[in-house]
Amino acid sequence: MARRCAPAGAAVAGRRAVVLAVAVLMAASCSGDETAPTEPTAGTTPPTAEADPSEPRPTTATGTEQDPRPDAGGDDAAGRAGESTGGGPADGDDPDAPPPQAGLSPEMADRLTVLLDELARLAGEWDPAARASLAVVTPDGTLYGFNENRQHISASAVKPIWTAAAIDLAGLAAVAPLAPAALVQSDNFAAGEIIDLVGIDTVNSWSAGAAGTTGTHLAAWYFGTDRVAQSVIDGGSRANLTTVGDLALFYAGLRRGDLLDPDGFTSLEEWLRATDRGSTPAGTVRGALLARLPGDVAAAAIHKAGWLPPYCCQAEVRLMLDAGVIPLPGGSWFAIAAVSDRGDFYNLSVRWVSLASCRVYALLADDASHNCDRTGDGVPRPDLWLAPPEPEPEAEEPPSEADDIEALPLDTDEDEELPPEPDDDEDLPP
Repeated sequence: MARRCAPAGAAVAGRRAVVLAVAVLMAASCSGDETAPTEPTAGTTPPTAEADPSEPRPTTATGTEQDPRPDAGGDDAAGRAGESTGGGPADGDDPDAPPPQAGLSPEMADRLTVLLDELARLAGEWDPAARASLAVVTPDGTLYGFNENRQHISASAVKPIWTAAAIDLAGLAAVAPLAPAALVQSDNFAAGEIIDLVGIDTVNSWSAGAAGTTGTHLAAWYFGTDRVAQSVIDGGSRANLTTVGDLALFYAGLRRGDLLDPDGFTSLEEWLRATDRGSTPAGTVRGALLARLPGDVAAAAIHKAGWLPPYCCQAEVRLMLDAGVIPLPGGSWFAIAAVSDRGDFYNLSVRWVSLASCRVYALLADDASHNCDRTGDGVPRPDLWLAPPEPEPEAEEPPSEADDIEALPLDTDEDEELPPEPDDDEDLPP
């Protein structure tokens, strides 16, 4: 069932301030009885600085996403402060402060809640095995959504958070050479270099503190070099995780100017506007969030997707996650994050993310004429992502005439030392 969480009433002291306790209490009423994710399932090796066997090891520096970690297994994250970080003094403290951003009217808020319930129902009908989550944040910081605090594998959708942390702490000049590759091309090696500008643990501290994304955590990143968070060394989860609530709140705070100075925001916005705008031809997923929006709206939006299609990795997550900010008529906007994972039909996960974003836009833009439905919605297309072919069996050499001759004992000098027999697991030369 869709839920609404009121905007935070706590002010933020500077861009790096931690969300105050009142925000935590407010979020608790929105989070429900959610439980923390469990650790990786039995059989997972203890966390070390070495790569997890389920982590696909890169061989070349490409822009292909290869960043799944084994899902922590829990359906819901621990209760967290799912509130806007704010950006200025509390109401009444500064007479020169701009007026607060307007929220939705009660009627529109009710209509959005009904729509979210409908989208949740539709996701279950299309693919009962899939896990769908959706969050929408309005300019005043109010969050609407369902399963907004459930943790999912983050893939590349959280690269904007890492980039914002590096801009804030290391400076725009250090980030600028790396960001186009990391964000526009989704290059995992460039993203690793952005992490290195401040360090993996500092990225996590900034994410939880300044950005308030307390359900998001970067456990490890193995591209170019191995980066392992202290939490993993201490025995914590080795999964890179996020929530749609975190992503939507991050984008809302970014758009309001709460997280970065104007130059930093302008640059990050430019890179996120250069990402993919659609999801055609069939099988392309990077622009799912914007694929069904009006052309001018999609062109002005900012977003970053994360995707783990079938058979890409040892961990079969089948994730489609996309988040960003979509403009509305009259200069308003909304932040949105949508995810579908673990389904039987990946094309329906991609289509659902596109449909959800479009229907939320059409409602909030009051544009009943815009059609969000597409031919093929709800129709499984497993042929778009085929299983890799089975490896060919090794050809057996034809028997030689010598095989028909009885083997004779080898005559050796008594003083000659024979080479030792190889171990069973020793690699022999060809």
